[in-house]
Amino acid sequence: MRSRSMRLLLAGLGLVGSALIAGLTMEAGDSQAASAALPYYLSLGDSYSIGYQPGIGGTTGFTGYIAGQLNMQAENFGCGGATTTSMLDSEGCGDPASQDAVPYSDTQEQAALAFIAAHPSQVSLITMSIGGNDFDGCSTASCVQAAMPTMEANIKTMVSSLAAALSSASDTNARIIGLTYPDVDLGLYVYPTNPPTAANVSIAQSSIAAFDDLINPTLSQSYLSVPVGSFVNVTSARFGNATEGDDTPLSATEQVTPYGTQPDAVGEICQLTYFCSQGNIHADTAGYTFIGELAVSQYESFMPPSTAVLIPSDGTTLSGSTYLDASASNATSVEFLLFGGTYGFSAPVVCTATPSLYGWLCAWNTTTVPNGSYVLVSDAFNSVGSTFSSGVGVTVEN
Repeated sequence: MRSRSMRLLLAGLGLVGSALIAGLTMEAGDSQAASAALPYYLSLGDSYSIGYQPGIGGTTGFTGYIAGQLNMQAENFGCGGATTTSMLDSEGCGDPASQDAVPYSDTQEQAALAFIAAHPSQVSLITMSIGGNDFDGCSTASCVQAAMPTMEANIKTMVSSLAAALSSASDTNARIIGLTYPDVDLGLYVYPTNPPTAANVSIAQSSIAAFDDLINPTLSQSYLSVPVGSFVNVTSARFGNATEGDDTPLSATEQVTPYGTQPDAVGEICQLTYFCSQGNIHADTAGYTFIGELAVSQYESFMPPSTAVLIPSDGTTLSGSTYLDASASNATSVEFLLFGGTYGFSAPVVCTATPSLYGWLCAWNTTTVPNGSYVLVSDAFNSVGSTFSSGVGVTVEN
């Protein structure tokens, strides 16, 4: 068995030597009392950030999905029709979110900065979905290109001020995730006419180049201008048969109901937005969920894993060979460690777990350790680091 120094483990678990040897039991009520309030997630941006859907209005959208998946309290500052300039200059919002909206009379940027300052060490995530209205209506590359310098400067200004505010508020682990959009102009293949006009096919194909060469590089560069910033390329993310999003070769086709045979990239837009049916640029429920999934994955890539011992339960007596089971999220590997008893602060790794439908499992031959009372923990790893579970008291008796 391998062993590891327990000093870091003890710091993570908040244990002292005497508690180690004696074992630790935490009652459910104590655990609940110790639970902190949910961290805050701030959603900033335009109508995408408020989950707008035609005929419905604001919905939970990707903001609600992200908050639910990450167990955070959403605070939505988004405003329908917002541009990067209005976020900096326009006071109040005439089209706020229908869920978790934050009322404000100053600018969207200033409102977010004030919230961060008023809630130190409580903000974990900020998403920004903005820029679409800066180039909305453009049908030529020159029009889109002309909008890029202002969009870039405005976003850099906002992420710089947000990052500084997070630092001042001691939100040391908070992230800013910038989002882009589905390439809705591909819906011109079926809307307003199917088959499309040559002019609409040309606009749709030009849109691919605009996102690849102008829009997304500008957005990416802007959000990555601060260390806590990152960028999610919704446009070229894989969805169904569209393995490269809008960059999927237009020669790859599928049956798209009710439009017949269409490029896979067009099928993606028909499934994720209202453009194919209504010519509306907004995402549908599936589209907002897809964006939310991408954002959650991006956020988790920066986070250490979490884990908990599932089997055995606290107070179990073990003998012979037994299975150990742990839950783990955002983990690439999991080990079980044993401390206390004759090992003291030197924690042997008793087995390395394998992922399964039932958690992270491994078989442990308890005869390899002396009889006695121990504390068993699971230790989860990913590229960011490792996280120990709470201890489970066990007795080995062979």
